[in-house]
Amino acid sequence: MILDRITAPAALRALTLLERRALASELRQTIISTVQRQGGHLASNLGVVELTIALHTVMNLPSDKLVFDVGHQAYAHKLLTGRQKGFELLRQDGGVSGFPRRDESAYDSFGTGHASTAVSAALGLVRARDLTGGSHKVAAIVGDGAMTGGLTYEALNDAGKLRSQLLVVLNDNEMSIARNTGALNEHLTRLRASGKWLGAKRVVKSGLTSIPLAGKPMSAALERLKTLVRRVMVPGELFESLGFRYLGPIDGHDLESLTDILAKALRANLPTILHVVTRKGKGSPEAEASPEQYHGVSRRSQRRASPDVRPSAPGMDVPEEGSCSRVVGDTLTEIADLDPAVVAITAAMPSGTGLDRFQKWHPSRFFDTAIAEAHAVTLAAGMAAGKLKPVVAVYSTFIQRAADSIIHDVCLQNLPVTMLVDHAGFVAGDGPTHQGVFDLNMLRAVPNLTIWTPSGLDELRDMLRDAIPAARGPLLIRYPKSLPTRAGPPDIRADSRIAILAFGASVCPARRAAAILTDEGITSSAVPVRSVKPLDGDALRQLAASGMRLVTVEECQRAGGLGGAVAEWCQDNSMPAPLLRLGIDDRFPEGFSLDTLRRGLTGADIARAVREAVQP
Repeated sequence: MILDRITAPAALRALTLLERRALASELRQTIISTVQRQGGHLASNLGVVELTIALHTVMNLPSDKLVFDVGHQAYAHKLLTGRQKGFELLRQDGGVSGFPRRDESAYDSFGTGHASTAVSAALGLVRARDLTGGSHKVAAIVGDGAMTGGLTYEALNDAGKLRSQLLVVLNDNEMSIARNTGALNEHLTRLRASGKWLGAKRVVKSGLTSIPLAGKPMSAALERLKTLVRRVMVPGELFESLGFRYLGPIDGHDLESLTDILAKALRANLPTILHVVTRKGKGSPEAEASPEQYHGVSRRSQRRASPDVRPSAPGMDVPEEGSCSRVVGDTLTEIADLDPAVVAITAAMPSGTGLDRFQKWHPSRFFDTAIAEAHAVTLAAGMAAGKLKPVVAVYSTFIQRAADSIIHDVCLQNLPVTMLVDHAGFVAGDGPTHQGVFDLNMLRAVPNLTIWTPSGLDELRDMLRDAIPAARGPLLIRYPKSLPTRAGPPDIRADSRIAILAFGASVCPARRAAAILTDEGITSSAVPVRSVKPLDGDALRQLAASGMRLVTVEECQRAGGLGGAVAEWCQDNSMPAPLLRLGIDDRFPEGFSLDTLRRGLTGADIARAVREAVQP
């Protein structure tokens, strides 16, 4: 295989064009087979294979700097930069990350995992280069989906003042995760359509240059005519008005043309946008036909069951788990059937959040803001001010981007916006950029905001039915990817010495720990916490007054989380109950499997920590 000979990008320059085309096929087959086995992002990576080869051929990496937006299209980049062995364990402990990481390779110039950051980061690298007298090239690959995020335009507006080299490659595949929406998408569609005549132009040019004597002058005239027509017909003024030179659109799968134009674009001493049209999922008929379905692919072999969902005592049933997003989609649709004021909003993730069903049944009341979480929340605030009942569904790792909108636009005005925070807690596969461990700690201090935390699908369903029709005020409901079908009642024993408080995915390990400790003679109870803000003061007072030692367990940062809330409540209410707080220390969670991420927070780990705390 040609790929076996590529240990660094410099080796690409020794290959012929035919060899580089064969290499593209090998890369696609490697990505497909690995993702089918390990899980990961498929369609987005298949679409940028030729683009990645061409960039690595003309750039002098790692001296030159290449920044990926989101980074979920960097698999070919990893394979071409000496990480083939680690790629066999893609997104698994001991293997390579599914996203660029500066601590993984010198070829990863900037770590990414969220959208719309690449132009800002690349501009920072350019300014660092210029201030330190460097001469290396800087390029950013930005998907058209990422172009729907406001941060990209803040960066483009700033970068347009440059008088030095910066290349932004606009990888236009008509999609981010779901189909793109909005005026920008329509603009790019017009640009894309203008490329349809490029194939005919190449045929005409080839024919003209073959005519003796008059052929080349006629071809040159055609080039001048093409430039004039493009200025009139192609609406590239959007980028040119921001100070960028606009090139394209060009075929993102034509290796020869790509390599040639990228080399020329990188030589330009001014900010340049190269518009490349690619096919998401190219090389896999299934992924090409259904790029949204094949955006992310699950592992072929499922992870073994966690010990915390096994029976912990004779007669205890194994909790049956189900999808939270499916419950959200079904329940929200049912609520909207009865209440025309209910509207649903998401930021480019209708299927991931379960809102695709709502979109199907209530299309006029469904709004996809594209990759613009802050706008989604402020849009909801405006709708609430207009007497609607908006529901915003966003993953935990992305709701971070809307913190100011939540504080300033929703909570300060005490507007009835319901925010559904999916994938809260640990998330397998995607690494530290996608862990849902910060939203609670960031937002618990915000006045007027209520935070609910279901521990079962039945409880999540009841919370939605209670909150949305009533629309009382700002509400955040946070939940993991999956929960047990039923939350189950609190199993507080009258003679308990320990009360283990937990919510969401931590309730099962809390129950397991309580069973272990009780079997050892340290009678303990697991107490699901259904509201982190406000806390149930009566229940806490009863637990503290009974002399129990309180233990809090959470898949969140300890600083500012449930443990902090309980400690504050005890101090404010003069209830000096001994408290043990278990959660994530002052660090970013590392690891790709849930087993690794949950080290220290399993049932056995909780029981061990309690045992050490209570023993003299």
